Amino acid sequence: MPENANRTIEKTEAGFLKRRLGSVRAALSYLKQNRKRLFWLWIAYQTVKGLLTLSLIWLPLLLLWLNR
Repeated sequence: MPENANRTIEKTEAGFLKRRLGSVRAALSYLKQNRKRLFWLWIAYQTVKGLLTLSLIWLPLLLLWLNR
């Protein structure tokens, strides 16, 4: 491979890493800015997931067990 090709690859890799690091920093900044909102969104998600699991899995199993 020519010398210039190696330099081009190194430049694109460095650019990729800089962009990736920038996106990670942006994501962390977003999480810090929206911490309370995301916490309550997570609570709502867990509530819905729990209710669905209870109603679609555990209650039918309980009814089957009680009516055997």
